[in-house]
Amino acid sequence: MTVGHHLTDAMTRFARTFLGDYDVGEVLYELSETVVDVLGVDAAGVSIADADRLEFVTATNERSIQLERLQCDLQDGPCTDAWRSRQPVLVSDLETVRAWPAYRPGALEAGVRAVAALPLTAGDQTVGALDAYSATIRQWDAATVSAGRVLADMATLYIVHTRQTQDARTLNERLQHALDARVVVEQAKGVIAQRHGNVDTALERLRSYARTNRQPVHEVARRIVDGALRL
Repeated sequence: MTVGHHLTDAMTRFARTFLGDYDVGEVLYELSETVVDVLGVDAAGVSIADADRLEFVTATNERSIQLERLQCDLQDGPCTDAWRSRQPVLVSDLETVRAWPAYRPGALEAGVRAVAALPLTAGDQTVGALDAYSATIRQWDAATVSAGRVLADMATLYIVHTRQTQDARTLNERLQHALDARVVVEQAKGVIAQRHGNVDTALERLRSYARTNRQPVHEVARRIVDGALRL
């Protein structure tokens, strides 16, 4: 399936979700998973603006969780630069840049070589940033960046709409659900890896089943952890 087909399928799915009773935390987690599939990257994450700083919301695996939290702790890195500048920050090889002296060593140590950080903008607001991570050197071509910006716009739509219709406490609770969903996915990956002896393919087995059966990844993960589904 081409990037265009992946993107069309994703946009249809998220548009339908928007019309129903959705949980913004779960949606942002699923959207991060979609970024991985559509852009062909190794991990992705979302952080949102809270007053004058970025706060980590969700990410697809331990690597991206670590990097999202690192950037938010430091308030420095590609993600924060994209948020402040309202422009994409595209890094093909972290080894060759001098920016972010506190962030860059941690990213390289975590096995990340390339990053694409996309701002989440709505009018004159910048509500956060979406990050895509690659374990290898990556030239971020125009088609990939364009697809990423479409998904970033979808994330923005959900965040802005939720802020307009719910109070801050409800929003925070829903965003916490995104972290909880990620924990369940990591647990399910462990179950699958223990069964098949290969941690590298555990997430792909999980994603493949979810895509084939058109079910959210976190719901499939919950069934695996509960013993109701065996992959």
